Amino acid sequence: MALPMIGLVVWLSRLRTLGWDGLFNWEIKARIAFLNGGVIPLDFFSDPTRPWTLQGYPLLLPLTEAWFYGWMGSADQEMIKLLFPLFYAAALGLIAVGVARTGCAVWQTVFAFLLIAATPLTLVGDGSASSGYADFPLAVFYLAAVVYLIEYWIEDAERSLRLLGCLAAIMCWVKQEGAVLWLCLIALAVVKIVQRRQARRLPELILPGLTLLIGWSVFVGFVEPPTGDNFLPITPQTLWNNLNRATTIFPSAISEMLNWKHWGVLWPMAAVSIALLAGDRRLAALAALVIAPIALYCGIYFFSAWPGFATHMSSSFPRLLIHITPVAVVAVVVAAGHLCERIRARFDRPPARA
Repeated sequence: MALPMIGLVVWLSRLRTLGWDGLFNWEIKARIAFLNGGVIPLDFFSDPTRPWTLQGYPLLLPLTEAWFYGWMGSADQEMIKLLFPLFYAAALGLIAVGVARTGCAVWQTVFAFLLIAATPLTLVGDGSASSGYADFPLAVFYLAAVVYLIEYWIEDAERSLRLLGCLAAIMCWVKQEGAVLWLCLIALAVVKIVQRRQARRLPELILPGLTLLIGWSVFVGFVEPPTGDNFLPITPQTLWNNLNRATTIFPSAISEMLNWKHWGVLWPMAAVSIALLAGDRRLAALAALVIAPIALYCGIYFFSAWPGFATHMSSSFPRLLIHITPVAVVAVVVAAGHLCERIRARFDRPPARA
């Protein structure tokens, strides 16, 4: 079943052009690197004529595209679009692994594939697997990190914690929002580390991401790229001054999650699933890894500097939800399996003696 789905994404990728961010944020940097022997010149990052390229954004995707250009021998925008179906294939594989490691049956993997295929914004649109944006690749790395966090949460596997630390760090190199997802993963992992009294494991979890975040921040501070005023200072005072935005932010978030043209029935099903998983100590982390990023993503709009912050939200929030979509699919499928087990156990229970 996975092969036809991957084939569909390949076809869509060939059919459509790179989206705005895919072309003017990621691909342009890849092209510059390719034309300069694999290196982006330092003066590019402070060039005042190119703020529309978002010079302060992390570089995993453009450097990956530049590597492919070097391998192909030319900067071919048509061919580079075929990079993104690889991320979609990885997502399907990780969904199957994530479902299997929670003890689910084969039918649940099939259900997961059908559910993500029925989520339109994962296939077509800004941020989708066929758009050339970094949002779907970030979603894949987040899903991979969640798989290993759940494995550590359930089995106390030391190797899982090391892989979690590395994958969470890579997210910070994919896109700025990766830092938010990194924070969610690290916070939940620390909860379990404290419960198990395994403080010696904290460095291998935290240091990879912290090193990358600090290193990139130092570099950005050194080159001083021109930046737009998208956000106000993130301070308690700013939050207090903008608390009245809550009456717009949260209804807008719910409205978007109920937009069936973007999401199908995914988010209503996810809401029910989160309620079911929250009561299971083994899988409560999976529910938290869906809820926490959504809450933090909503929170950033309290600091939006756009004159119409609602416009800022409507233009970017759908892409932020893509980051969490594969994990939400796993949560729905795992919850469906647990619900079936409860129903089966109730009907299989022997009748009480009179």
